[in-house]
Amino acid sequence: MPSILVYGTGGVSFQQTNVGASCAAVTSFSISGYAVSPTYCLEGAHSESFSKVLTGYTLGGGIEGMIKDRWLGRLGVRYSDYGNVDHTFFAGTGDDVGASIHVKTWTMLAGLGYLFW
Repeated sequence: MPSILVYGTGGVSFQQTNVGASCAAVTSFSISGYAVSPTYCLEGAHSESFSKVLTGYTLGGGIEGMIKDRWLGRLGVRYSDYGNVDHTFFAGTGDDVGASIHVKTWTMLAGLGYLFW
């Protein structure tokens, strides 16, 4: 039996994604002694968020081996890509903000195991 296992993995992956945006109104400030009342938001201060479950793919690999007696050690890495999330915050309010977010993750794995039989 070999004491080291090198492996690869791949498949479908799911990721819950939460994205939010807020718009804060400024009540007043002065420029060169003149009081002005600008606002960053046409609708006043407001916020919006949304949540979506994304489907993507995952690829990875690792190594596992006997350390001593019945003890195993393992190291691995996994990359997952879920594509873009496109959303328009505050749609139809005049404060419309378009967002396109590319969602991807890298996961490093480490483990220690014991063989009971």
